[in-house]
Amino acid sequence: NAVLKVSTQMELAMRAHGQPSKQEMRQRSLQALAKVGIPDPERRLDAYPHEFSGGMRQRVAIAIALLHQPALILADEPTGNLDPQLAIDILGLFEDIHAQGTTVVFATHDRTLLDVRPRRVVVLDEGKATDAHDGLDGIDWGAEEEDSGVRVAS
Repeated sequence: NAVLKVSTQMELAMRAHGQPSKQEMRQRSLQALAKVGIPDPERRLDAYPHEFSGGMRQRVAIAIALLHQPALILADEPTGNLDPQLAIDILGLFEDIHAQGTTVVFATHDRTLLDVRPRRVVVLDEGKATDAHDGLDGIDWGAEEEDSGVRVAS
């Protein structure tokens, strides 16, 4: 939300799951921002989204998702509209999150996103699973790979 400070957005997410104290919310927010690599989280917590780059906004969104220590994160087009280097950085962040025990599911049209060593891939076409494999080997991408509307979850 462009008109709310990052701190307010994070507080709203926490209040949706209980009533932590203002101090607890600030501490958890700072920890989450630091975890996703936001530099100077103390200062950035009180910034507005337009003061962040696209990659940093994506990190803030991930930090908000991590506030409740989820078992699963569903990331829909997590690198959409990011330049290639930022996309690599965000994928690395998701790898770190996965290594700490959170399952990460990507939904994407971008097959290059799957370079993060997927454990399981399901190909969907018009909302129906058409193929599933451990890893990428043997996936039938369809005749019109680039424009088919196929979505891949990893």
